[in-house]
Amino acid sequence: MATAITKEPTAAIPVAEPSLPILEPLGESGSSTVGVGEVVRLAFDSLLANKMRAFLTMLGVIIGVGSVVALLSIGGGASNAITSSVASTGTNVLTLMPGSPQNRGPGSTGQAQTLTIADADAVAQLGLPIIGPAPQYGGGAQVIAPAADANATITGIVPAYFEINSLTLQSGSYLDESQVRGSSTVVVLGANLANDLFGSGEAVGQIVRIKASPSA
Repeated sequence: MATAITKEPTAAIPVAEPSLPILEPLGESGSSTVGVGEVVRLAFDSLLANKMRAFLTMLGVIIGVGSVVALLSIGGGASNAITSSVASTGTNVLTLMPGSPQNRGPGSTGQAQTLTIADADAVAQLGLPIIGPAPQYGGGAQVIAPAADANATITGIVPAYFEINSLTLQSGSYLDESQVRGSSTVVVLGANLANDLFGSGEAVGQIVRIKASPSA
């Protein structure tokens, strides 16, 4: 018994070709043709679209940078002030002050109850390799000139005070030992006090009063 096999006609099924994305041509340098101007424009468009976020971001950056600059300025100013103070006083100057110790713990230093001119003279007679002792005594007082008066800190000094503290005079003359020993009524005015009392006028040779004690 013969069996007949027939072949069914087959229909052609179309196959879609893969599609490839169309790429923009590159410039001569191999980079995209999008220029700087386009990037800037897109950036501004983004900022304008998010105004509040952009404002808060800029505000945060401004505050942060300003705080850092302010802290650096304050720190630099404080450092300069301390350095200037130490330099003006001198790194090789020893200051002794009368009083009583605040505590008696380890490492505490004792203080004399009083210091006198006799103590300074005793130090001077030790023959130490120093410029010399410069005893001083100070306090606040009113300084009265013919045309004005001002409150100031008054300090009694000896001639060595100027050299130890690296002080120079703008005008006039330094104190000498004979004036100290003779208790001469002479004063050396600071620049600010001289300006307060005499303005732009000449202060050397003028008479001022300190607690009603005439000094020239």
